[in-house]
Amino acid sequence: MGGGEFSIYPHAAEIMAFFEESPYTVRMATNALVYSKEVAKVLMLPHSPRSYLNISFDCGTREHYKMIKGVDGFDAFCENICRYAQTGSGRIDMKYVITADAATDEDLDGFINLIKKAPVSRVTISPERVLYGMHDAEYQKMMIAFARKMYNASNGLDIGGGRKVSVRPLYFSAKDWNQITGGIPQPSRFNGALLIEDNLWHLLAKYGKIAFWGTGSYFINGIMYVSIEDENIYLVDANPVQKFTSFTIHPTSVIEKENIKCVVVSVDPKSGAYQDIVETARQQSSIERILPLSALSRRDFEA
Repeated sequence: MGGGEFSIYPHAAEIMAFFEESPYTVRMATNALVYSKEVAKVLMLPHSPRSYLNISFDCGTREHYKMIKGVDGFDAFCENICRYAQTGSGRIDMKYVITADAATDEDLDGFINLIKKAPVSRVTISPERVLYGMHDAEYQKMMIAFARKMYNASNGLDIGGGRKVSVRPLYFSAKDWNQITGGIPQPSRFNGALLIEDNLWHLLAKYGKIAFWGTGSYFINGIMYVSIEDENIYLVDANPVQKFTSFTIHPTSVIEKENIKCVVVSVDPKSGAYQDIVETARQQSSIERILPLSALSRRDFEA
């Protein structure tokens, strides 16, 4: 849930009353400037142990918080993170978008101190997407160096109660993430969407390039919350109509052109279109593996 600040939404109580009686998993974004009992309920939903809060910090010092966020809310933010964490569930994902303004040792120290104090069980590291997408060489070098420091300082960090921090990438290419982690496999994930990301990284490592064949509603629902922004991931459709602002939809001919060896069939397996795609894919000489989208959400998945 995003697109606005839920902690100040006047109908928050009504919405949370619905989720308390439903089986849905809730992923809620909040800026944590205001503490809300309704937001805290996300961490205590009785039917949804996978629900979590997503909170973007992006710095570690008071000065840089004000510079990046535009408000002097550093103390309130830190206090509210700790209050949310007191639920004991640990299901808080602290996001850090790496910018040149907040990639100092002081920022790293402040960030690590907060996730230990709260505590926070998961950290998401992300590049600044515009500069990263432009392949800015100076930014790239700085960003990878800082991300490596953050990964080494936070991944596996003991936060008490037998829990350790896990770190995940967002919007990194597999090549850059391997650079950051030294090739260490991704940690186990408790969220289905993040499990798909794990399995995707392993497929990319083995096959180099992947095609998602089919870009309709089944695909959109299946990869929701999954980071697929990688130059070696192709979205393919027999009718390549542009449906997304961030991704190019390619015609099926790109599979042979790019020598893509692995195809994920991302249409409903119960539909006739699924079998048609599988049969067509089998005729492509470059393809070595064909699998359904649902396979990527299996914990026993083998690349």
